[in-house]
Amino acid sequence: MQNEDQQEEERKYFQNLFFNSMHFGIPALIVETYDDNPFLIKTVQPFRSDSFIDPDDDEIFKVPLPTISNVPFTGHMMFGNFLISLPLKKGDKVWLTGCDISLDDLLELKLENINDIDIRETRRLDLSDMVAVGSFATKKDTISDYDKDNLVLRTVDNSVYLKIKSNGEFTMKGTKLMFGAEGASTALANAVKVNSRLGNIESFLNSHIHTDPLSVSTGPVVTPFVESVGSTASTKVFTND
Repeated sequence: MQNEDQQEEERKYFQNLFFNSMHFGIPALIVETYDDNPFLIKTVQPFRSDSFIDPDDDEIFKVPLPTISNVPFTGHMMFGNFLISLPLKKGDKVWLTGCDISLDDLLELKLENINDIDIRETRRLDLSDMVAVGSFATKKDTISDYDKDNLVLRTVDNSVYLKIKSNGEFTMKGTKLMFGAEGASTALANAVKVNSRLGNIESFLNSHIHTDPLSVSTGPVVTPFVESVGSTASTKVFTND
């Protein structure tokens, strides 16, 4: 079990290592996320360790870079009144990069002017100021059915997706599509089925045999009893269900 002095020495070692290699990034795993803040990752574990020699028995042992808490995540996009958020999960890979100044000054004090920060007075190049700039994948993390020509928002297995093509086509696939609000329960009509039902009703009303009370004869309606409503099908919205 390491004592506090050893832990502090290791932290200083990694701090100096980070300072000397500030232009490099580090891949990391998400250990824990926040439920109410998508812009901060609660804990990440960097893919980085180094070897030390035990002074008592000269045995070499590896020590991983310590976990880092409250890491800002820049993969979400929020501009104006719009937000695109991603569901971060434990075990997801991210890419970490360093920050030249204290993030606390930027995030907590909400400084907006570059002249408000004096680098001689702020924390610089500290491990606690790492930022996750996006996802990180290896050669094994392949994606099936990758669409290199269109904008696609999808699950990895492609069972649910939203695709936007440059020609104006907009395609959605899912077990249930809801418009207006989450939990919408009013079903939309299928135009093919509606047209079929209306056609049957029109045919029945316009061709049935009835009794003429004046001539006491029977025959079909001379003029259509019901005018055709035409097609109810949309020219822009289509489904295969």
